[in-house]
Amino acid sequence: MFRTLVRRCVQTQCKRLSKLSDLSHVERRSLSANASTTGGNSKPETVEDMLKLWFKRFSDAQVYEPLESIANILASTLNSNKIATVYQERDRKLSTVEMKNIIEMCKKRLQRMPIQYVIGQWDFRELTLKLRPPVFIPRPETEILVELALNDIKSRDVTCILEPCCGSGAISLALLNLLPGLKAVACDKSSKACELTEENASDLKLSGRLEVQQCAIGDIELKNKFDLIISNPPYVLSKDMMDLQAEILLFEDLEALDGGLDGLDVVRDILGVATTYLNRSGKLFLEVDPSHPELIANLLTGSPSLGLKFERSHKDFNGVARFVEIIKT
Repeated sequence: MFRTLVRRCVQTQCKRLSKLSDLSHVERRSLSANASTTGGNSKPETVEDMLKLWFKRFSDAQVYEPLESIANILASTLNSNKIATVYQERDRKLSTVEMKNIIEMCKKRLQRMPIQYVIGQWDFRELTLKLRPPVFIPRPETEILVELALNDIKSRDVTCILEPCCGSGAISLALLNLLPGLKAVACDKSSKACELTEENASDLKLSGRLEVQQCAIGDIELKNKFDLIISNPPYVLSKDMMDLQAEILLFEDLEALDGGLDGLDVVRDILGVATTYLNRSGKLFLEVDPSHPELIANLLTGSPSLGLKFERSHKDFNGVARFVEIIKT
């Protein structure tokens, strides 16, 4: 019920801002791009024309990051994942088909669909991953989590890792891509997340080293233990959910974000998994809310039966404690 109310509230607000019924004149103007080939005198639309037109429209509708939004849409149309391509080809004339596709993507962005879903893919580390709603979108700061695990794996003889709450598979796939001798098991309770992880693994030719399981964390059943477990679990405090961007509330799986009253509901489950499936001296790396490192440290100190010791926290791009490192004793 809470999630439904959140989405309805945000949808109402976004409809007021976007005024989607006013798009028809933009479509008519844009689709006249081929007029010169049919006897008309109109000048065909260019990449730069569309950049300016939709930057203004996104700005007027208060779309988050308006310039980045249209630049990424145009780059995708130009079959590139680099915004620089848009400026390099700013004088290029767009075909009618290209114009129509751009307009359809821009409509989705006006509806607050995240740009990653609009273009259907996003870069993470050295990979380009397919993305579609409602599977959780990997964030830039999670690349730091990958780097922490990468350094640890290289310092020890780690051959297989476990990733609960895998989403699109970004973390496991990034590590598999960087470490040819590594294997991974990725789990998620969402069937759509597991399907997307498998699809990304297949596209990246990493399926042979990745096992995907659809299950809730508490239902994980594995034959082997691991030297490393890594996860970016739901950790947003329930009271903070309404403060998230409209793009998130409308399109992403809120269960992949909501961590409960204190944000630690799923983290506690993962600590239980670590107790069972981590080898001695194995490591657990988690991305968490900045309020969590101290809470987790106190939780582990007060629960010696878990056999886990809080090692340290690590900071994100903004110097905020965002990641924790835990060891199995």
